[in-house]
Amino acid sequence: MVSGVLLQIGEAARDPGVDQLHVDALTVYLQVSPHAHPSAVLSWAGQPLGGCQQDVRHVASVIGQLAMVGRGHLVIMQRMEINREATAPIPHAAATVLMLRDGDQGPEAFLVRRHEKSNVHGGVYVFPGGKVDDDDSSYLAAHLDQDALALKAALNEAETDAHTAASIYVAAIRETFEECGVLLARGRHGAVAAGGMAFSRAVRDNELTLCTADLLPWSRWITPTHSITPGRRFDTRFFVLRAPPDQAARHDDHETTDSVWLTPREALERYWRGEIALVPPQIMSLSHIAGHASVDAVLREARSRPPYLICPAVHEIDGLRVMAYPSDPLHPSSTRVMPGPTRLTVRKGRLEPPGGFDAFFGAAM
Repeated sequence: MVSGVLLQIGEAARDPGVDQLHVDALTVYLQVSPHAHPSAVLSWAGQPLGGCQQDVRHVASVIGQLAMVGRGHLVIMQRMEINREATAPIPHAAATVLMLRDGDQGPEAFLVRRHEKSNVHGGVYVFPGGKVDDDDSSYLAAHLDQDALALKAALNEAETDAHTAASIYVAAIRETFEECGVLLARGRHGAVAAGGMAFSRAVRDNELTLCTADLLPWSRWITPTHSITPGRRFDTRFFVLRAPPDQAARHDDHETTDSVWLTPREALERYWRGEIALVPPQIMSLSHIAGHASVDAVLREARSRPPYLICPAVHEIDGLRVMAYPSDPLHPSSTRVMPGPTRLTVRKGRLEPPGGFDAFFGAAM
């Protein structure tokens, strides 16, 4: 994935003018000459070019408008990539699990506090999860309760092959076990030890079957190239899970130093008061879950739709950093994919929606 889109427009008889759009998908150069019809532009731009499809559709729309302005001009396009290392590191594949249980005030989510010295979100409360490791791809199909093709279909990602899809599920199960001691598997749980042994070997040695069916895909978040939170970029698949009733979740006192069950409103209230730190995907996911009265309701929604994709658009307005989500005027996509606020603004170190705290709970789909 590259950092932006450059639209270079002009006629052959004069130097082209330049316009620039910040779209986190591809780089396109348009050179306009005075012949033929621009319809080919839309078909070219609408092809899957890599990156966020919502951004690609926006590029197609913009190109179409420009082509109409330059009526009858031939648009010669050349796709070019810019230096990925210098401007836009490739996101690491990752998995995160929203583990839920029913409480007196509705669903409660399990959050762990990352160790202060962690190089990713140190000191922040997050859902259990992490990046996909090489070991996650060394699983044996016999140790999965679902076929890899079924897991690929559940993720609904055309560009992701079945083996990679299964690795993402394995990573979600491994991270849930390592960070909070909950093992989504059938077999000899008591014999599994996380320390000093690769998870794949522990699964094989203990003849475990990993319960991928317990994980329901919920969303996919890709860190923008110019994120408002420091750190590496991730391509994270979020899953929802009903907490197993026969296991007690607890932080591991190594990668994570605290853990808590909170309703979405309680978590966001504590964040608003400055008692805990959260990052945007957690904030927006909690805002979404807050609209459900039970874990069953969350799981029903997950089963009723494919996971939505979020590629945030980052802007600076009046000296403040703003993160915009689909359907916001500052975002390339006009299609709303999740409830809650459509943008967050950094004010004095806190991410705030327009309208204040209550806006986390007001806007429905």
